[in-house]
Amino acid sequence: MFQMMNEARIMVGVNGAATASVAFHESLAYAKERKQGRALGVTDPAQPMVPLTDHPDVRRMLLRQKAIVEGALGLLAITSRLADDAAWSADEVQKSRAKLLLDLLTPIAKTFPAERGFESNALALQIFGGNGYSSEFLPESWLRDQKLNSIHEGTTTIQGLDLLGRKVVAGGGAALGLLVETIEADCARAKKLDVVALREAVQTLVQVTTTLGGFGLEGKLDAMLGHSADFMEAMSSIVVAWVWVRVTNPLQDQDDDFARGLRAAATYWSATELPKAVAALKLCESGERSYLDLRADWL
Repeated sequence: MFQMMNEARIMVGVNGAATASVAFHESLAYAKERKQGRALGVTDPAQPMVPLTDHPDVRRMLLRQKAIVEGALGLLAITSRLADDAAWSADEVQKSRAKLLLDLLTPIAKTFPAERGFESNALALQIFGGNGYSSEFLPESWLRDQKLNSIHEGTTTIQGLDLLGRKVVAGGGAALGLLVETIEADCARAKKLDVVALREAVQTLVQVTTTLGGFGLEGKLDAMLGHSADFMEAMSSIVVAWVWVRVTNPLQDQDDDFARGLRAAATYWSATELPKAVAALKLCESGERSYLDLRADWL
């Protein structure tokens, strides 16, 4: 039953990535053809209006969508390959390692495309929104569809509890140790990406996980699991930063638009998300109890 459920969770992740992907490509096509406003610094009304893609913040929204969508697709491809190896590899060592990583990554492969895919869909709709009638465009419908993915086959909260309460501490942290080893191997091969922030975030992840695991051993379950949603978000961002390193490594000798676009998305994700991930991890071990101590009557 659990094998079937885990396969379904990966499928939900695929649904999330697919829904975000189609919205991204729709908003990209629209932004290239829709003309609105003038370039920054241009005040002459006689100057022609420019496509939405000429506006920096629209490019930010499009790049963020790309970073989420293609990062999610890369994560799902890695997780699906691990599922195949865990089931069918003739090499018992490879089979065992694949199962360790698969168990660890499955909650993330389900949750990241669902939660961040919803954010990506919202950005797509924001780009269309300048037209004034967003209901005329499919991204509005896809945004509603996307929300279901954070509920199906175990809500985001349940996935966070599973990740922190079971997966990262299982076997004395064996799966996390293997993930760290794998990330470091890919970082060592990176030539055109700055991986310092990723390595530092991974170190923080290991340190915080050790602290939280210690709380669990002491029976302090609130202290361990109280911020499991923050832990899930932080670890997901770190894992996707690693996915981007793995995706761009084979293209280090390419300098065409395709390779530049991937490196831009990888750089953006590392620069904007890893600092947030580190902050969220620090929050997890801080002892912050605002909602843990909250009583329903206070609301």
